[in-house]
Amino acid sequence: MIRFLFLLFALISAAQAQDLDQFLRAEMNRFLMSSPQTIERPATEILVLGHELFRDRQLSGNDNISCHDCHHPMIGTGDGISLAIGEGGSFVGRARTQDQGLIVARHSPHLINLGHKENFEMFWDARVRIDRRTKELITPEEKLKDHPEITKHLDSALAAQTIFPILSPEEMRGKPGSNPLANLSDSIEIWDAVISKLKKTNAPNSKSYVELFNNAFPGEQHNAGHMGKAMASFIGWRFQVNNTPFDRYLGGDNQALSASEKQGLKVFMGKGRCAVCHHGQLLTNQMLMNVAVPPLHTNEASVDRGFRGRFAFKTPGLRNVAKTAPYMHNGVFQTLEEVIEHYDNVPQSLRTFVPSEQTHLPYQSRLIRADDPEILQDIEDDLIQPFLRRGLGLSQEEKSNLLNFLKISLTSP
Repeated sequence: MIRFLFLLFALISAAQAQDLDQFLRAEMNRFLMSSPQTIERPATEILVLGHELFRDRQLSGNDNISCHDCHHPMIGTGDGISLAIGEGGSFVGRARTQDQGLIVARHSPHLINLGHKENFEMFWDARVRIDRRTKELITPEEKLKDHPEITKHLDSALAAQTIFPILSPEEMRGKPGSNPLANLSDSIEIWDAVISKLKKTNAPNSKSYVELFNNAFPGEQHNAGHMGKAMASFIGWRFQVNNTPFDRYLGGDNQALSASEKQGLKVFMGKGRCAVCHHGQLLTNQMLMNVAVPPLHTNEASVDRGFRGRFAFKTPGLRNVAKTAPYMHNGVFQTLEEVIEHYDNVPQSLRTFVPSEQTHLPYQSRLIRADDPEILQDIEDDLIQPFLRRGLGLSQEEKSNLLNFLKISLTSP
C-alpha cells in the first residue's frame, strides 16, 4: 500500500512538473524570450587591437585610467561601486578609492551582450543611439556629422559609445590644465590627439600601436572610428553570455532549472511583472523607463533627472545580473534582495530607502539620498507603469523563488 501511494505521489508530482514546464514555455514564447545568438568571432587583428585599447590607460589624459578599470571582467564588467570614480582614483573594484579622482554622476553599467545589434541605445540616458527608423547615428557631438571618415566605422551604437568617455573630464580626459588632452576643447581634435599619442607608444602587449592599427585596418588613415570599431568588436565578442541555466531551459532542457527557480521564473513573468520590461532575447525592452529609483548623488551634483528630465534610464539586460552589483543607474541598491523589495513597494522604497554604509565607503564624503518632497513627487508622478504605484504584494516564498531565478538561473558558469 505504501509503495502504491509513493508511486501515485510520484506520478502526480511528475504531471504537475510537466504542466508547469508547459505553462512556463507558453509564457516565455509570449514574452519573446530566446537565447542570444552567438556573435561571430571578429578578425584576430581587430580583436587584438580592441583588447589592447580596452585595457590601456594611455587613452586617458593623465595615463591613469582605462575602460578596463571601470568595466572589469572579474567584477561583472562593472566596478562594484555605486557611482563610478573616474580619472585620478586608485585601485579597482570595491577597493577603489577616490583620492584626487572625480566622481562620475552615474554607476558604471555592465557590458554583457552589448555587441548584439538589438542594442540601439548606449549610456543610461541613451545620448548615443541609432535611430530605429532612419538608422541615423545620434550622439552629443554634432561635428561627427561632418566627419564621415569617422562615422563610417561606427556601425553600431556600442562602437560610437566607446569613444565618448575619452572626452569626459571626469571619466578619462582629466581636468583642464592637467594634461595636453584636457586643454583641448574640440572633440575631433581630442580623438585625433589620442590616436597620435598612441602611435608614438606601445600597447600593453608591447607591440607598437602603429603595427596594431595597420594590421587591423591596413592601408587606411586611422581615426577615432577605427578605435571605436575595434573596442566594440572586442567588447561584443568577449562579453557575450548565452550559456546560463536559463538558456539551457530555453533550449528545451527541463532539468536545467530547480523547482524553486521555475517558480521564480513564474513570478518573473507573472505576479512580479519583471518581464514587462525584461523580455525578448536580451531580457530588456531596450527602452528608457522611470521605475522611481531613490535619488543618490554627490554634494556637488544635483538630482539626476535622466532622459528628457523624466527620471527615465535605460533598462539593462539581466544575464549575469548576480555578478553586476550594485544596481540601478546610481548603484543605490547593493543587493538583488534590495531590488526586489524596491519593486514590491515602489512608493514606499522611493521615500524611505536608506543606502547601506557600504555605499559610501569609496568616497571622501558621504553620498546624498535626496529627500526633497517636490523631487520625490516629480519622480513618482512620472512613473512609467501604473502597477508600480500599487505594489506587487509578493509573499516571502515568492521573493525567495524570484531571487533564486535571478541569482542562479541567469548566471553563466
